[in-house]
Amino acid sequence: MGMLHTIQSCYSPIKVSDITGIIAQSDQTQLIDGETDGYTYDSSDKPAKDILKLGPEANAIEAFFLGKDVTQGAGFGVHVWGWAAGGGPAELLAEISGTMGTARVGDSTVNCYASTLTVTSTHIKTAAAADSGNNRICKFAVDVAGLPDIFFEFYDISTVGAECISGAINGYWRYF
Repeated sequence: MGMLHTIQSCYSPIKVSDITGIIAQSDQTQLIDGETDGYTYDSSDKPAKDILKLGPEANAIEAFFLGKDVTQGAGFGVHVWGWAAGGGPAELLAEISGTMGTARVGDSTVNCYASTLTVTSTHIKTAAAADSGNNRICKFAVDVAGLPDIFFEFYDISTVGAECISGAINGYWRYF
């Protein structure tokens, strides 16, 4: 009889490319409106960078979000997309609305973790947030079995406000 193993990976940045500064929603590549932005839901029509590549050992992913040079209460949105193994259309797995809380990196007052995540799950398996609204590090999780390509599309980062003009919000993810 074999033994079932759960493989856990280390956290990695969601966005490898530069996402510093405030990005107005109208200036971002939006997959959700393929007609307007030149994208379709076709399996071969994916963003050119920042696609998370998962192996068959990945059953689910979890992520947390960190704001650098932002203030508590800063907000952001994320669409989480997946593409099935062997082709298939882009699938919107979840829509996340986040708020930076009082959990900070060290003694910094401007490097905050998201402490509140509101998740609208559109996946056949429910996507969810854990420990939301408690001023601790809130995590997002979604089942990704059979979805080797995942993309976190940040939007509405402009809600962080003028006082955070140099800020950036990124996420860190791992599979298990």
